[in-house]
Amino acid sequence: MNPTYTWFTIGSEETKRGMCCGTGHQPKKHVIDIMGALTQDKTDFATWLNRMPNINPIISLGGELKEKGDGKPPSNFRSRDKELNENVVHNLQALIMKTKSTGKQSSIFVNTIPRNKRLLSFNIGESGSFKVRVDPKFALYTEEYITKTLNEFLGKFGIGTEQLLKIRESCKGAKYNTYLIDMISFLYQIVNVKTEGSKYFEKEYRVPVIYREQDNPSEIYMNKVTDTSNAYEFMVPKDESIENIYIDFVEAISEYDNPVKRAIRHYVNTHYVYRWTDFDVNDTDDAFTILMILFAYRCKPERLTKNEDKIVKSIEEQMEFWFDQL
Repeated sequence: MNPTYTWFTIGSEETKRGMCCGTGHQPKKHVIDIMGALTQDKTDFATWLNRMPNINPIISLGGELKEKGDGKPPSNFRSRDKELNENVVHNLQALIMKTKSTGKQSSIFVNTIPRNKRLLSFNIGESGSFKVRVDPKFALYTEEYITKTLNEFLGKFGIGTEQLLKIRESCKGAKYNTYLIDMISFLYQIVNVKTEGSKYFEKEYRVPVIYREQDNPSEIYMNKVTDTSNAYEFMVPKDESIENIYIDFVEAISEYDNPVKRAIRHYVNTHYVYRWTDFDVNDTDDAFTILMILFAYRCKPERLTKNEDKIVKSIEEQMEFWFDQL
């Protein structure tokens, strides 16, 4: 599989029905979803960011917030390549600062959880099969049930043993292990569709600071502050939300339509997501997240609307390069 950093769009830019300026339509909410190290050239990223409509997009970050001294920044906030790393830290800081460019800060959501709090982990074995490890605290499902459900989900897209052996190499750096955390992160994005965000998120006030030390790669940390006047408000997952999100994960890959799949469809139908993604750079969870979205539409019992059909076709077209490698 070819490691690929790219922008991937999810949804439709068309307005949604509603009352706006007497037109009967209102703009969709736009989301900038950073789910890989933002290696794009600094000038190109700045140009792209400045061309964004003045609509206060929601920012979604796929990386744990760490202060200086908490260990290395998460992998999505850095790069091993020194030159690309400069792009990553600069672009991330610019993105966060952009949220205050119109006065009131637009929302920043952190849609990931620390590794020591993740309830499921997966290994792709030499035989091309998944092995699931379930944290004892997550006793609702057995390893056998989750393994069966995951394999059946992938089978709907023609992914079996032969394909998993190719996909497996994307996880080689982690000894063929994965948390499929991008799938969890996307489910955190949609929780406001089902319930109030306050049940899942809490506020933290931090400031992004870049540290440049001699001969070492630059690092960006999100330092906590007591004076919130110049800080940025981040919405971070509550610990008590984690089990519910993992229940949603199992429901999202299960065979039948359910409230989680309906929430995915509603979110995608009413938002336009610019997703920076790192297909097969160090994991396979980016591609599986997109498959989870497609699966939600495939499981819809009613016929897709014209707009839904357009959304699905756009996603499928963008995924052709990935399926061609299988």
